[in-house]
Amino acid sequence: MKQNFLNRVHFKVILFMVKRAIGIKKGPVKVGLQITKRCNLNCVQCSVKDTDDSFDELDIQEIEKVLLSLNKLGCGFLVLTGGEPLLRGDICQIVELTSKFGYTTALATNGTILTKEIAEKLKFAGLSLFHLSLDAATADKHDAFRGEGSFKKTLQGIRIAVATGLPVCVTTTITRQNKNELEEIVKLLEKEKVQQWSPIFLVPCGQAEKIYHSQAVKETNEILALFDKLYIIENKFNKRIKIYIHDPHTYFAYLLFNKKASFMRRVFFHIRKGCGILNRFTLYINSDGTIKPCAYYPESLKEVNVKTHDLKDVFITNGELAMLRNKRALKGQCRECRFLFCCGGCRAKALIIGGDHFVEEKSCPFFLKR
Repeated sequence: MKQNFLNRVHFKVILFMVKRAIGIKKGPVKVGLQITKRCNLNCVQCSVKDTDDSFDELDIQEIEKVLLSLNKLGCGFLVLTGGEPLLRGDICQIVELTSKFGYTTALATNGTILTKEIAEKLKFAGLSLFHLSLDAATADKHDAFRGEGSFKKTLQGIRIAVATGLPVCVTTTITRQNKNELEEIVKLLEKEKVQQWSPIFLVPCGQAEKIYHSQAVKETNEILALFDKLYIIENKFNKRIKIYIHDPHTYFAYLLFNKKASFMRRVFFHIRKGCGILNRFTLYINSDGTIKPCAYYPESLKEVNVKTHDLKDVFITNGELAMLRNKRALKGQCRECRFLFCCGGCRAKALIIGGDHFVEEKSCPFFLKR
């Protein structure tokens, strides 16, 4: 039953993508709504800046206004994120609102403070699925990134989430520290009856900027070995646990470059496309109401806030967003690559590392000239 529920969630999101591809829908496929920056952990790979002491948060009325505006625009998938969303005392009310507007809604939590009572209340409120984070198969490596004792608490949180009967997706931020134990993580999740695993590539934003150069899998030989490993894991476990690469555009290029993509998967690449910014796929709302083109982007849109602006107008007519989406402005290999339709590189990483939103991703080993 849980797997059927997860399949229904995926179907709804893919159907929205198809409608977007043929012009019926115009809104973003995925919206991240950061409802707080407060957190009970201090993870070294967090995309939120540790120097940001601004804890200004949208209140419940402002969140309802955001959800109404998104509803008019059309949105395929909503992720309530933080910080730690469970630190909001009105989290169940927020989930109830998302359910009222008909959203497919995920809650992104570290799981360490999730209780049976809260999990059941969230399910009753209309939550679609849980997103939890686990970065290793053992306590020592996980706790090195997220704090002493966090592995045990997160594993307990995963078990509580699974027990609700709602689908559970676990994300893993891939680093040099855990890249060789990814299969062990998947085996652990399978044992815990988790339905989906979603590995994430480290992006140098927020606190993660401090560890990026030492921990990111970014050298050509590392990238090739990692993607080979992910492909093996994907095929080995595909009938036991769903595996979906988070922000998968570079992985798409890998599959096409190595002729490993099936016909149906190539069709999906044309629907899903690549970078969420270039393809109008994503939008991210900070807890103070400012807006970013994606969760990892280091800069918010200038002089725009959901408290004063309509999200539909922002997404469709904002000049700054239109400029950032301009594929023709891409430079170097990214512009000339055969896989631009399903990749385009990570524009957030391009800006942070290269100082230019449109610069090529020099570390990409999958360039094929058109």
